[in-house]
Amino acid sequence: MNSATNNLEPIVVAGSGRSGTTWLLDLLAMQRSIRPVFEPLHFKNVPKTRHLWGLYLREDETHEPLETFLSKVFYHRPDHAWFSWMTCRVDWDTPIWNRPTAYRHGLKHWRPRATRRAIKFIKASLMLPWMQRHFPSKVVYITRHPCAVLSSRKEMGWGGNPLRFLEQPHLAEDYLTEQQGWIEEAGESLFRKLTLVWCIENMVPQRQIENGELTVHWLTYEDLVSRPDETIWNLLDFIGCPPENRDSLIARAVTSMAPQKEGLSKWKGRLDKGQIQYIRESAERFQLKI
Repeated sequence: MNSATNNLEPIVVAGSGRSGTTWLLDLLAMQRSIRPVFEPLHFKNVPKTRHLWGLYLREDETHEPLETFLSKVFYHRPDHAWFSWMTCRVDWDTPIWNRPTAYRHGLKHWRPRATRRAIKFIKASLMLPWMQRHFPSKVVYITRHPCAVLSSRKEMGWGGNPLRFLEQPHLAEDYLTEQQGWIEEAGESLFRKLTLVWCIENMVPQRQIENGELTVHWLTYEDLVSRPDETIWNLLDFIGCPPENRDSLIARAVTSMAPQKEGLSKWKGRLDKGQIQYIRESAERFQLKI
């Protein structure tokens, strides 16, 4: 599939990690006309993108290496096998012939006649207007309650360093002047660092949406789980899915989401009062609604 044979805008699935981006990509991939592309900026599996994680770009900036790389991801044949393996949980150091699960998953998402791509990013939230300008696309932005996100990151042993965002002069100047002191006060607390990373990842695109710099279809994980019919119908309408195909897709998606309803409030038993209070205070300082 390349730009010459595809006149439909690619779909970008964006959000911070553990917000439901993979689940949303799988939902879109239920359409056989869509080829899912999983995390092209995953630096552990695509090492040359290591310096691009969490990069902030103003809309009018030039970044030729990134443009060259993303042009393959959006329009041409990607040059890395990782993109095709999607969400399979395997040890990527294992030889391919010892990955039967990955092989089955790869076949499941093989789209030789796909006419469109859906590309998932969890580390591109700070460059979405730039990306939309250079690679016209339909951006679907998903958010999830921060307590749920952060309890999940905590359980999975994620790390995070908010100070690295202050090292990007344009980002600090455009968005972090008022919050710099709060960021620096996080100290060595891993949970506070995780919280501040989440705040920055979400504050920037949300401000850009509010200011009209970024056009997206914004949905929440909670709406997908609790009101799937309406939420998915609106999503499919945004990306231009033909109405006659929507009912069957929604029915399949609703079935896959049913088990998730019981987990919406699991975070309440995983975070203590102090952690919840810090999330609320941080969200308030970054002007994020919970």
